[in-house]
Amino acid sequence: MLELNKNWAYAVGVHLDPGQVSIALLDFSGSLIDSELTPLTPTDVPQHTLETIAHNIRSLAARAQIPWHKVVGIGVAVPGPIDHSQGLMVTPPLLPQWKSATVVETLSTELNKTVVLEKDITALAAAELWVANPEQSAECAYFYLGTGIGVGLSSQGRPLVGARRNAGETGDLIIRCDNDGKTITLSDATTPTRIIQRAIEQGILSTETDSTSITSQIQAHEMIARQAESGNVAATALIKQFMSDLAQGIGVVCNLLDSNRVVIGGPFWQPLKAQGLPLLKSILPTVLAHPDVQQVIIDDSREGYQVVAIGAACLALDHTYSPTLERLLGA
Repeated sequence: MLELNKNWAYAVGVHLDPGQVSIALLDFSGSLIDSELTPLTPTDVPQHTLETIAHNIRSLAARAQIPWHKVVGIGVAVPGPIDHSQGLMVTPPLLPQWKSATVVETLSTELNKTVVLEKDITALAAAELWVANPEQSAECAYFYLGTGIGVGLSSQGRPLVGARRNAGETGDLIIRCDNDGKTITLSDATTPTRIIQRAIEQGILSTETDSTSITSQIQAHEMIARQAESGNVAATALIKQFMSDLAQGIGVVCNLLDSNRVVIGGPFWQPLKAQGLPLLKSILPTVLAHPDVQQVIIDDSREGYQVVAIGAACLALDHTYSPTLERLLGA
C-alpha cells in the first residue's frame, strides 16, 4: 500500500499581522509540527523584524530536528495590498512603516530559500481548503477577524486571488446607517479598537481598559463576553449588534459569489464565538437574497491562531510541488 512520506520535505509559513508574527512549520502532508507567536508593533523596523523572523524560522526547524536542506520553501502572508511580482508589501494601512518593504528579497537572502509572498486572506483560504471537505469548500468565504477584517475566497476548490492577487478587501462594504444617517462600513462595525471604545462608552468596560496591544485587546473582548454571559444587558446587546453587522457583510459576499460555506476565524472571533455563532446562524437567512435555495453552512475555523501561517506554508508547498503548465512543458 502506498502512502505519502510526510518527512520527505517541510515548509514554513509566516503570518505578519499588525499585532503579532505567527510562524508555523509543516511536514509534507501539511500537518503542523511546531509553531510560535511573537508580538509586533507598528513602529518595529521592517529590516530588523525580517532578520528576526529569519532567525526564528531557523530556530524552529532546529528545535524540531529538521535538517535545513529539507525545508523547501517559505510562505509569507501579509496585509494587503501587495505587489506579488516584486515581492513587496505596498501600503498596509495598519503598518505604515512597512510601505514598500522588500519581504521576499530580504528573507530569501537571509534563508537561501524560495520565498512566496501572498495576501493574508489568500493564505487563510488555502489553510481551510487544505483540511476541509472538498464538496463543502468548493465555493467558500473565509472571514478573518484580526486587527482588521478580511475575506479569503475560494472558487472551484482553489483560492480566488484576483488579477493582482489582492482580492478580498471587504472593510469598506456599507452595511447600514446609524441614527444620524451616517454610513457604517464592515470595518467600522468590527474593528477591535472600535468595539472596545463602544464597550467603554456603554460602561461594559472600565475607562482604564488597556487596548494598546493585540493581547490586551483580546482580553478586553474576553471581558465583554464574560459580562454578557453573566447577564449584562449592554454587553449582550453589543455582541448581538456585532453579529448582526457581521451577518450583513457575510450576506453581501454570499449573495455576490453564491458561496455555500462560510468559515470564521481569527484572534477576535475566539472570545465571541460561543455566543456569536448561534446568533449568526439565526440572522444570516434574513439577509440572503434567496434563503429558500441558498443553504449556507457557517463553521468555526479549526486551525486556531496559526491558521494564516499554516496557509502560507501550504502555499509554499503548492508553489514547489504542484504541477503547472510551465513545469509540464519543461519551461
